[in-house]
Amino acid sequence: MAEQPVLIAAASGRALAVSARRGGYAPLVADWFGDADTLAVSARHVRLGTGLAGGMQDAELLDALDRLAAGAAPCGLVWGTGFEDRPNLLA
Repeated sequence: MAEQPVLIAAASGRALAVSARRGGYAPLVADWFGDADTLAVSARHVRLGTGLAGGMQDAELLDALDRLAAGAAPCGLVWGTGFEDRPNLLA
């Protein structure tokens, strides 16, 4: 059975990506780092350029999620850290 893709958006998506992979999902990750460990477990990855200083930005994040989801039919979206001061973005 093929792994179902799942979107992950976080300041650092590594732990969520590892957990998703262990659970049998194919992580599609948007985060600020794109470190080697995250890339190793991600089916796809988009590095967000704003970083901690700029915080999560609506247009950048939504574009990244659209690119990750293209042709993948993700089963869900997991929000990680980085949205504490962005409740409107989560809505």
